[in-house]
Amino acid sequence: MRMRKIGAKLMVVATLGALGTVLPATAASASSWHNCPVDRVCAYLLRNGGGTVTVIPQVQPGNCARIGTGFLSVWNRTTFTQRVWVSTQCTGDSWPLYANQRIGDFVFRNYSIGDWP
Repeated sequence: MRMRKIGAKLMVVATLGALGTVLPATAASASSWHNCPVDRVCAYLLRNGGGTVTVIPQVQPGNCARIGTGFLSVWNRTTFTQRVWVSTQCTGDSWPLYANQRIGDFVFRNYSIGDWP
């Protein structure tokens, strides 16, 4: 009888472990990465391409695209390097966003995209 209880507990643990590996894949499939057209930069409100998407053309030198809501993930589908800025004026801290690069997990919101200096 004791062996049956142990066997049943192991079955529950094995089932929960299997579910844990399925859930992240399901969550990832709900992302919006596919909503970004070629030759555009897409800024997503949520991480991993989720939430509302703002689509902008490649930002030309000397210009700044402001994203009013801010964004936590971005995909550069252009063939040019762009720059992601924390501020709304393309000033302050920034990160390069290379051609066809996706960044899905910014720790904090970014508010503008500019050209690579």
